[in-house]
Order: sequence, then C-alpha cells, then structure tokens
Amino acid sequence: MLANPVSTTDMDFEERLKMDWFSRRAEQNEIIKDFLLDKIYYHQPEIDVVYTADFLRNLTYEDLLELAIGCVNKDITITLGYGSDFDDYSDAKFTTSQFRNNDKKRGSWTHTFSVPGTKHKEGLVRICGYNTIDKKFYFFCIPANEIQGKLEIVIHNKSGITEEPDFNCDPQRHRKWWSYECASFEEMATINKPPIQPNKFFQII
Repeated sequence: MLANPVSTTDMDFEERLKMDWFSRRAEQNEIIKDFLLDKIYYHQPEIDVVYTADFLRNLTYEDLLELAIGCVNKDITITLGYGSDFDDYSDAKFTTSQFRNNDKKRGSWTHTFSVPGTKHKEGLVRICGYNTIDKKFYFFCIPANEIQGKLEIVIHNKSGITEEPDFNCDPQRHRKWWSYECASFEEMATINKPPIQPNKFFQII
C-alpha cells in the first residue's frame, strides 16, 4: 500500500531530500551554462536571431561546449559524432572538479578534473573544466595520443592530513598535464598545436 502523502507533511523535506546539495548543483549549472552561452553569443551574435539563450539552455554542458568552440573557431565544422566532434579531428570535453578523500588511513586528499571518453581519439582534446571549489574555469588542449587510459588532471593533492584541507587556492601547476593549460577559452578553441610551456620539464602526477 502506498504511503499517505498527507502523513509526511510535517517532515523536514529539505533535509530528507538533501535540498542543499541540489541547490548547489542548480547554482553550478546556471554558472556553467551562462559562461558557455556568453561565448556562443559573443562570437556568433547572429545565432540569437533564431536560437535564443532560453532555448539553447536546454542543451547539456558538452553540447554547449561544442557550439561555443565552433562559434569561436570559424575554421572548423561540427561533425556530429563521426569519430570526433570537429572536422579537424579534435574533440570537446567538459568536466567539473571532484574532491575526495581516497585514502582515509593516510589522510590523502585529492581534487581533480576527470575527463572520460578519451580513448580511440586522434586529434586534440579541447577541455573546459569548472573548479567547483574556487568557481573558476580552466582550459586545456591535450594531444589524444599522449593520453594513456583515463585522463585525470590533478588540481591539488595533500597527504598526511586527517582533517579536510582548504583547496580554495591556486592549482598545483607542476603536476602532470598542466603544461597543456591554455590561457583562455579562445586559445583552447582555436589552437592547432598544444601549448607546451618550456619551463615545465619536470612534472609529477
């Protein structure tokens, strides 16, 4: 028998439904979609004649990212899944950072960008990452042939700490993959070769 909905009206629904978590997710979704829509309409303003922001807001992060990259980079065409996202064989990937304690006994804390779906790619992987802690966007352009297996970009890592650390600080850019960081969304979208920085010869994972 189904529970009588009237009998649950005295419950604290915000706690029961974990509304604080969903509220933060809604705020995050708004920030990310606003950012990508701004790129679309700034670089391709005529798109607004037919496709309004309210309409395009129904798309996923990755769909909006593909559109934004295509609007910035007028030299490429979206291919709709023929092995790559664009006709220059590059792919668009959106990621949000994850914060976890993956070894509680040692007190090892990790904050990363995890980027799935990079296997069997040929060209550049154009990455837009949203840091859920400092609420900033980060951009990377990594050759697919440099990626072995799952791509995970470590933003912060600390060990030997029993209490949750404060990761609202600059990324640890000496770590692997940060030499492929781009200075802006526009650089990430238009670059033809990865942005290797010559002063970063030594990197650790």
